[in-house]
This record gives sequence, C-alpha cells and structure tokens, in this order.
Amino acid sequence: PNRSLVVYLTADKIENELKIPIYGNRSLLKSEDRTTNEKEYIDQYGILKRSGIRAPREISLDELDIIGIDKEVPVALVKVQQADNPLERAFFYITSEEDYLEQVETMKAKGLINDQTLSEARIEEFIIGPYFNCNGWASGLNKGKAKGYKLTDGINWLKHEHDPFRNPIVDWDFVGFGQRMQTNSSGFLNLPAKIQIQIGDKIKIKNEEIGHSMATMRESKMGEVVGSIPKFLETVEKLYPPGMIGLFGLQGAVPINPKDNRPDWVVFDIS
Repeated sequence: PNRSLVVYLTADKIENELKIPIYGNRSLLKSEDRTTNEKEYIDQYGILKRSGIRAPREISLDELDIIGIDKEVPVALVKVQQADNPLERAFFYITSEEDYLEQVETMKAKGLINDQTLSEARIEEFIIGPYFNCNGWASGLNKGKAKGYKLTDGINWLKHEHDPFRNPIVDWDFVGFGQRMQTNSSGFLNLPAKIQIQIGDKIKIKNEEIGHSMATMRESKMGEVVGSIPKFLETVEKLYPPGMIGLFGLQGAVPINPKDNRPDWVVFDIS
C-alpha cells in the first residue's frame, strides 16, 4: 500500500478492516505517523531510537529559545500538515522563537494551518547536509531461515553470499540511494539567494513530492549508512512481528559532525 491509500483509508482501517491480502506488514503502517499525538504504539521516532540510529533532536514549545543562528540549533523545521488536506505538507523553517510565532500567525491567516494541525506538529532541528534516501527491500520469504541481521562492513551487500536470491539465510537487500524532488521548493532553492529574497514573498512555496532521482554515496560512508538497515529491520521485527516485508526507505541527511569534523548520518523519516 502506498502513502495515499493510508491517508485516505487510515492505517487503522487498513490494519483491521481491509479484507484483501496485501504484500507487506499492515500493522506497521501506523508507525509512519509523524504527529506528536499520544500514541498506544511505537512510531517511527521510537523505532529509530530503539535501533540506535541518530534522528534530529525534537524541540518542544518550551525550548524554542535554543533556536538561533548562534545557538544550539541554528535552524529548526516545523513538520505540520496542511489544514483540511492530509496529503499536503505545510512544513516551514524557523530561526528563532519570534520567527516561529510570526510564521504561525501568517500561515493561519492564509488558511494553510490551524490550531489542530499545529498542536500535532513536530518541531526538530534542521539537518544541514545533502539528503539521501537509503532504500532497501525485505522479501519476507525467508523469515524462518534467516539468521539475524548482520553487516560487518559497508560493502558486504555486494557479495553473492549476502544476496537473498542466492542465499536463503539472508532476508533483505540494499536497493540503492535516491533523492526526493519537490515542487516548487526544489526549483526555488536552485535560485541565487538574492533572487530568493526578491521573490520569496510573491510566490507560494510548497514541498509537494513529485519525483525521485538516483544518487550515489562515497564508499567510505556506506558502511555506516547501509549498516543502519539491519539495525532498523531487527528492531521492527521485535516491535511489529513478523517485521518488515517489502520496500522501505530510511530518509536522512549527511551533515558534518562538529565534534570530529566528519560526515554523519541522521535519519529524519522512515517510509
């Protein structure tokens, strides 16, 4: 099932009322929910935490004073859904508490968000670095034979013995890297900063997914990034038996870690 089906029918109805077979683990769909609502289940952020995979720092409304160019969090992202349209995002960036309050009032006045969607919004540090979707596939065919999820080095998935089509003790494979294309923000961000400032108030910036492009990653970083897949799969199998079945993506970015001045891997969404 794709994201649109989940939005229209809801994950609960797909899990409990849809009486047709699907390829995948229907009990896992609800974990994609990114709202801050109280939940009776473990969402994607809980999965990342239990997997030991770094995620962006969540910021509460009481902590907005840590956001600022010269503060702990230079830029933050407010993940909020558009009012009356659950398929559309109304994400926006903030650089201070005052900036947050001003943008909220402006977006409310335009009808883009309301108190309900804002109360469910998640505020997190914005990760400055190139985006990568680390895509994988778990067949689900070898569940009874698979011997855990192990990756000893970043190139292991290239070897024949780690191919699930050749070896029945392996149940997942690395598909590749991709990057999202969004309209119209992708085009806007390609403009020089001077032009962005000139036209920023005159056009409506949106982050609607429109496509994907392929990407490659430096070999020396792939060990950590691809190595996050088995960590994720092992956690999902424990939390939502029988675990991941089908295609999945760990959506993240590779910023520079100021502690060691080396590229880091941060996952901000799971699909």
